[in-house]
Amino acid sequence: MIPTFKSVWFTLPFSLMAVATLTPQLNLATGVIDLSNPASPLLTGPNIFLSQANRMAGVTFQRLHSFDGGLNGQRPRGQLVLYQGNLYGVTESGGTRDYGIIYRLSSNGTGFTNLHSFNPNPNPAHEGANPGGGLTLYNNVLYGTTYLGGLNNGGTVYRSSPGGSVAVLRAFPTSNSDGAFPLCDLLRVNSRFYGTTTGGVRDDTAGTDSSNGTVFQFTPGNPIRILYRFRSGSGKPNKPVGWVIPDGAGNLYGVTQKGGSSRDAGVLFKLSPTGSLTILKRLGGSLGAEPLGGLIKDSAGNFYGTTSTGGQFTFGTLFKWSSSGTFSILRHFNQTLAGGGVGGGAPLTIDAAGNLYGITNGGGISNGTVFRYSTATKKLTVLYNFDGSTANGVQPSGPLLLRQQSNGVVLYGTTLAGGQTNNGVVFKLTVTQ
Repeated sequence: MIPTFKSVWFTLPFSLMAVATLTPQLNLATGVIDLSNPASPLLTGPNIFLSQANRMAGVTFQRLHSFDGGLNGQRPRGQLVLYQGNLYGVTESGGTRDYGIIYRLSSNGTGFTNLHSFNPNPNPAHEGANPGGGLTLYNNVLYGTTYLGGLNNGGTVYRSSPGGSVAVLRAFPTSNSDGAFPLCDLLRVNSRFYGTTTGGVRDDTAGTDSSNGTVFQFTPGNPIRILYRFRSGSGKPNKPVGWVIPDGAGNLYGVTQKGGSSRDAGVLFKLSPTGSLTILKRLGGSLGAEPLGGLIKDSAGNFYGTTSTGGQFTFGTLFKWSSSGTFSILRHFNQTLAGGGVGGGAPLTIDAAGNLYGITNGGGISNGTVFRYSTATKKLTVLYNFDGSTANGVQPSGPLLLRQQSNGVVLYGTTLAGGQTNNGVVFKLTVTQ
């Protein structure tokens, strides 16, 4: 029987994911908020140095593209890829059948092309529907995931040529232990890809379907391997989000959005090469809760991530798991202008000097921020505040793609809404020294 599909807007409040190229640190002398003590009262008013109210001096915002909500897509999600001078990405919905698209856009904002409209019906071959994660490039081929669609309507892993020719690599079922509903970008290490599903594993005791999730891995040309199946039960972590990231010893590190304790706030975990899972930290309360994106790792072996809620002000946290095995809070997010924003909703990006770049989905002036955190000085810089002007987008949702320039850095990203028809935008931030 052919499954019935419909366009959906995911209920998770933030976008998850991203990989960005490592680049040298920018030395910006102004617009810095000193947060060396993350639990101290937040700075306000004159202590934040922004020009034109919403951006730091030396930062230029450019809206590259506004989605129209029709054939050319709406609600862009996930990580962007820069390839041969063009940005490649996906939208959650829109396109010829309203199941999302793969698009190409010149890095200067010209030449937008809908490369592929997803079609989960039998022709062609039960494609996926509604991408929940962005794209990853390997050997001139794009790889990604869809949250729904495929033969069993449990989502897919797919590949696409730069011209938009799509092939399904894996269609997830909805009723067995292989997982379903991937809502992640794929992390690539050499030729190996890692990802997670948010549901589809049977309950331990009742034998019924439940949203517990899996960790999976594949290399192009080979079947997808399930590395771990999350199970329900008291204190057990479940619903992994984002990718998992390896250390040098073959262990994988990741986060779950749920489970771990009676707070049901998620965990930070380590998965051994033999498939043994260790809970490194149970989240909740002042530690932050419900992470919605995977971790990143610096050259010293430290891991960094964000939570979407919890913390001192209940608006999420920026945290670190050190290579020596200690957990620390680097930042308690706050909704005020100087507070950095509300809720980390995507993986961070790290540069060669160890500075962290990320987005918050809300807060700042009103509708989210782009920020930088210096791990050396423990200072946070709000680079841009989305001020509620729909023309420039609201609710930044995806990870930042970072490129070094001779006089600074360029950041590319997306918003879920705003733009000319309130269907999201692709934006570019140019930060000069």
